[in-house]
Amino acid sequence: MARTFECEDTKLLGYGSAVVHGQAASYIVIDAEAQAGLGKVTTRFIYLKSNCTRKDVDEAIRKYHNKSSHLLQPASGKIPHGVGPYPVNQLEDLVWQKLVDQYFEDYLRDGLNSIVADEHFIDPSSSDGPVMKVLQEYMTGNYGRDDGQLKVIKAGPGVGKTTVSRTLVHRLANTASSTKMIPIYVEAQHWMNNLQTDSRLYDVIKNSMALLSARFVRRALQLSRP
Repeated sequence: MARTFECEDTKLLGYGSAVVHGQAASYIVIDAEAQAGLGKVTTRFIYLKSNCTRKDVDEAIRKYHNKSSHLLQPASGKIPHGVGPYPVNQLEDLVWQKLVDQYFEDYLRDGLNSIVADEHFIDPSSSDGPVMKVLQEYMTGNYGRDDGQLKVIKAGPGVGKTTVSRTLVHRLANTASSTKMIPIYVEAQHWMNNLQTDSRLYDVIKNSMALLSARFVRRALQLSRP
């Protein structure tokens, strides 16, 4: 995460409101409230910035740690496991797990796996190597060349473009927990119109999720209720 953890970021973790309780150059302390039955619970997040040292962590714990506290750091944080009995979690990991649990679990597990792939698929070759390997590395940001933001597979009808796409989405779904990327699969007939705006692209993505994820539909209905 390029910027400091902020009160608004606690909403990604399911909290409704938050306030800054304390801060220093190397950490920030935020108290966030969440509804729990008829009452509310408060959780304290002690966010250790990427420049935080063990001495800074000791200071933050001494001043601010309580029974509800969680120590967080960005992926670039320097504290690998924790301090004494206090584990340190990466913020990105917590946000990822929250989003998967709330929106994407059945989309990854059942929805994308319901797409019929060819069990006899043979990975074609290209000048850069096996097509599936190149595409998978490109889609996960591990491709060795930075020559654009879009890959296009161009071939005649019946050659296997759809088969490649369906096989690729299966592989990306199976590696989502390690890459922390959610593949979105869209059949050709769902592209209805040319994409002229970002909002149109999100409409296509939502349509795909609505077709393949029962949980997404239930969550959307809950959010739309007054």
